[in-house]
Amino acid sequence: MGNKLSQTFNIPTSNSTFIRLIHRQELYQRFNVIEVGIDDWAFKKGYNYVIAIVDLVERKIIDLLPDREEKTVENWLCGRPNINIVTRDRFSRYAKGVTNGATQATQIADRWHIIKNMGEAVTKLLERIRQSIRPELTSKNISDEEYIQSGDQSLTQSVSGSISKRNTQLEQIKQHYKNKVPIQTIAKIVGVSRNTVKKYLYLNKPPPKIPARSNLTEYVDYIKSRIRQDSNIEILQLWNEVKEKGYNGSRTVFYEHLKGYSKGKRNPMISPTSIPYWSARKVRILLYRKKRQLSTSENELLNKLKTPSEDIQSAASFVSRFKNLLERITEVGFRIGWMI
Repeated sequence: MGNKLSQTFNIPTSNSTFIRLIHRQELYQRFNVIEVGIDDWAFKKGYNYVIAIVDLVERKIIDLLPDREEKTVENWLCGRPNINIVTRDRFSRYAKGVTNGATQATQIADRWHIIKNMGEAVTKLLERIRQSIRPELTSKNISDEEYIQSGDQSLTQSVSGSISKRNTQLEQIKQHYKNKVPIQTIAKIVGVSRNTVKKYLYLNKPPPKIPARSNLTEYVDYIKSRIRQDSNIEILQLWNEVKEKGYNGSRTVFYEHLKGYSKGKRNPMISPTSIPYWSARKVRILLYRKKRQLSTSENELLNKLKTPSEDIQSAASFVSRFKNLLERITEVGFRIGWMI
């Protein structure tokens, strides 16, 4: 990067010169640290994680430990008896290492990790709740079961195959996790991402597929009326007509919504919608925002979700109280025993 930038400014410098100059720089060293933070750091995301030690006073990294083992943390802290505060996340090895290596220090959960942990807990709750809320509040599309019952044979096989595959993945994930297989290994075996594995662990059935976003539902009545007028109309012609009227989605999405249509069929399968699709992650963010920061549609979405679910009401109340606590601490500028 430095070499490319130097060429841009017409400064003839080689890669080796940059590396040599970097190695000549004096490393920051401060041995009398009293407040440190411990967190993960990776040479490559997802691989080779080590520990970064941060001086909380100077706000600089002062050391990188070779691994994330309990004994490594303990040994590093044992040689620094002046440390009186250690901030960390909730990783059990860090907790044990700090407890054994710095008995004099106060262990504090830093604010970023507290908020992150809260967000993850709320997301897990919302993922479970999504499956118990009425279908019209869950997705733009009609349910997989309705799709299968009303579609043609090829569509039925396609959708049922997709459902079967996801159900199999869910069963495999839960079985491997029960056998204490690491999440990263489960992801490789099943062929999904680590985030998908974590999400499926708390579900009783796979989540519905996320529909592509478009304003097609605004033209459902028009499409149906055109088909009633001419049951042999070509889909391409329908596509061109709604495009001229302001449809902003792709042709693929349009065709997807009209999978059940064929010439001579006056009742095509077009999925209506009552409210926009919502995801657990999106609602989690909305719950954390102040009411005045929400748009009218976002407020309506939260109200519709809270009405049938006492759990979402409780989660919203908890998030609000916790946020007020953080804001009060920031305004006063003090530390409480378990958080900084």
